[in-house]
Amino acid sequence: MTRIVRASVRVEGVVQGVGFRPFVYSLATRFGLAGWVGNDVDGVFAEVEGSAAGVKEFLGLLEAQPPPLARVDRP
Repeated sequence: MTRIVRASVRVEGVVQGVGFRPFVYSLATRFGLAGWVGNDVDGVFAEVEGSAAGVKEFLGLLEAQPPPLARVDRP
């Protein structure tokens, strides 16, 4: 049986106007995760839900491989 988990994340830094939200969507889709992504004056926020392994991979790559013009100050 697959364990389903949910994670909320906020990313601050240069994450607006650099394709970060589409990157989050693409990454979540790659791992079969459901959820949503948005932004506000402080950065990008997202909530994802799916397999524990998928969420773990998503969170790791979110910080390790952001879009080229992004700069993550605080994952």
